[in-house]
Amino acid sequence: AGNYRLVADHPYFKPGQTEVQMLRGQETNIRMDLHPVSGLLDIHSAPNGAAVFIDKEKVGITPFKKELPAGEYELKIRAANFQDAHETVTLTRDRNKVVRNYRLSLKKAVVTVDLNPSGGILLLDGISMKGTNFKVNATVAHDLEYIKPGFYTQKQVFTPAPDETVNLKFHLKPETGKVVITSTPAALVH
Repeated sequence: AGNYRLVADHPYFKPGQTEVQMLRGQETNIRMDLHPVSGLLDIHSAPNGAAVFIDKEKVGITPFKKELPAGEYELKIRAANFQDAHETVTLTRDRNKVVRNYRLSLKKAVVTVDLNPSGGILLLDGISMKGTNFKVNATVAHDLEYIKPGFYTQKQVFTPAPDETVNLKFHLKPETGKVVITSTPAALVH
């Protein structure tokens, strides 16, 4: 028995409280209406103009700002030829603004190279590569060059599509030529 103060607290609502007077042995049902809070979702991306999805629904493009009820949201940021960005964000009474700046990465392509003869130097955009299988940014032109002493160098330029597997072959030809040797006095060369 006595007077009590009941407090209800939830991160998605304003705190509520009520005064209750109870008598000994009394049961009481109490309904407390809590008022929801909202927050601001502020999303930017590079590149601009990426599609913004909240809980699998397209809601706009970047830059994007929207006031939403407090809660947890699944975000997806999508732009053509770029890898999607995914994140779960939460707006609460204490954290009522979420700002994100997504730097989307280009989608990748796989490059497989057949080298003949082996043992040379493979350069991708001027950088020495280890191995004959690697990933590159898609939708970008790349220079691939194969060099081996005693052979003519070969170079190929390619622009892969997203998720494409590019198969390239380098079959180098030996450097050959005619050699003329003259000597004084005359001699035989073996």
